[in-house]
Amino acid sequence: HPLRDLDALTQRQDMIAAFLDEPMLLSQVRTLLKEVRDLERTSSRLSQGSGNGRDLQALATSLEVVPSLKTLLDPSDQSDPSNLTDLCRKLHDLTPLCQEIQRAICDEPPMQIKEGGVFREGWLPELDELRNASTLGRQWIADLQAQEIERTGIKSLKIKYNAVFGYFIEITKANVGSVPADYHRKQTTVNGERYITDELKRMEDKILGSEERSKALEYEQFIELRSRVLQHLAHIQETAEAIAVLDSLGSLAETARLFNYTRPVLNETRN
Repeated sequence: HPLRDLDALTQRQDMIAAFLDEPMLLSQVRTLLKEVRDLERTSSRLSQGSGNGRDLQALATSLEVVPSLKTLLDPSDQSDPSNLTDLCRKLHDLTPLCQEIQRAICDEPPMQIKEGGVFREGWLPELDELRNASTLGRQWIADLQAQEIERTGIKSLKIKYNAVFGYFIEITKANVGSVPADYHRKQTTVNGERYITDELKRMEDKILGSEERSKALEYEQFIELRSRVLQHLAHIQETAEAIAVLDSLGSLAETARLFNYTRPVLNETRN
């Protein structure tokens, strides 16, 4: 479906000519566009409710170039005949939104938004508290293992975790006779016995409770952040379209520059 509207074709030629007249401008624009991700695909994923932290990060990275693009394309001469000025008006500066995303989303967010680890430390105090509780709890368990090895004299003693039984103390069959009286048998395995203590059970509840609340809070906050981003969807989509046009024009202009193309004179006839 090639473009067949003479006015639109002439406008396109004018914009390509404007880039060819200013090679530095062409180079600067193309350099900036290298930082832009697939904005249309990203905004589509977000609007459909399937976007994750990486999509928000890609969105912010892409939109960060807009102020610089606008500065380059907004000529002091308001009589600009090339229509680059009109294209510039379709680029929306969403710097506050970009800054909010960059403050919130960590450098390498996970693919899944329900498993935690999406937000930066320091962004939400309540989330930091839950994360610290979980981290301190895990350290407590590591320290407990060392203490129990020393107390029982069982060098092979391990404190482990699985999704079915939670945290437990694993003792090999050869050392079952050295198990303290405060250990409660939880499961017999081929190689030994698994135990729990009241102290370990209490800490397990704290650790797992903190992790679950942390993940739930992150998911809730991510949905809210994504909703705030989508309030700007119309401007994001118009910006994405303008950037796509700039990318195409820049490619055409660069090709014309490299191969010394001549601008054809178009008319409505077949001659």
